[in-house]
Amino acid sequence: MRTILSAGFVCSVLTLAGCTPEQDPLARAERAIAQCENPTEPTSYRSSGGDIAPVNAWRETDNLLCIDGGFHDGLGAWLDDTLVPDDQVVIRSVGGLGREGILAGEAIKAADASVIVWDYCLSACANGPVLGAKEVLVPQEGFIAWHGGLPRNRLEYVLLDETAQSLLGSELPALFEQFRQTGQTTVPDALWLQLPEEDRARFDERAPWRERSAALVAAAGVHPDFLAAGGFASRHAHPGILEVARINFETLDVIAWSPLAPELEAWGLEHVIVWGPETPRELFDLGVAQPPRIVLNAAVLEPGDIYRLPLDVTEPDGPEER
Repeated sequence: MRTILSAGFVCSVLTLAGCTPEQDPLARAERAIAQCENPTEPTSYRSSGGDIAPVNAWRETDNLLCIDGGFHDGLGAWLDDTLVPDDQVVIRSVGGLGREGILAGEAIKAADASVIVWDYCLSACANGPVLGAKEVLVPQEGFIAWHGGLPRNRLEYVLLDETAQSLLGSELPALFEQFRQTGQTTVPDALWLQLPEEDRARFDERAPWRERSAALVAAAGVHPDFLAAGGFASRHAHPGILEVARINFETLDVIAWSPLAPELEAWGLEHVIVWGPETPRELFDLGVAQPPRIVLNAAVLEPGDIYRLPLDVTEPDGPEER
């Protein structure tokens, strides 16, 4: 069960007794993070390049792996080769390649491993390892945040992709209204073919990865709309969140979705145990105070009501009060 209560309470619920130092999940997480912060073993996987943060990964003890940095080519394969059953994986990552996040999640799932969040786990890290883990521990100063997954259908793609929005902007309200009335997520070929050929080809090529991502979500018992909700969450954000992002960061791209305890439990992430913010304000303060300085949005979203038009496109019936 995901909780913001004390570690002692978690142990009393799970064992009907107080925690020993070995049982205390918060103490266990903090010990593991301290070991990764002060490594004694050499890095066995290292990569850098492009606009993804460099990464170092290594085995620190018989049951502890450390990953510090972005998700580059080969990280998922390294995990698959390195993990042993019941490993703990300590991760600090802003994300990276989506496919590597999926591969990492699959490897963690196959090893029945746990994940401990070392400060932050964003984007591909949240989409893969967090879903693949049997348990996720997030100490007080840590957080998990989502930007969304691979668009599952054409409608999600055109609502989220900037190029599609620029080419089809005037058509989006009608497509959105069709979805609201019928539930259809199709985009007519006449509109779809207006997108660049390479974009359409890329969407088709990613079909196997969409299937693998969906399988990871299903295996975790998480609602199938969850990752998509992360992609639309900034459009549900409180106006104050949007204003801070625009004024202080000059972009909405710094907004990431970090649901609080009741919402994550409702979406099916009951394996995530968190000690930390209890209110949207506390969450916001944590995000902007700690590198990588991100605006954390705790918008409450409901399955089946996640889609929204881009913020600069008027909805057919006018903007809703949120």
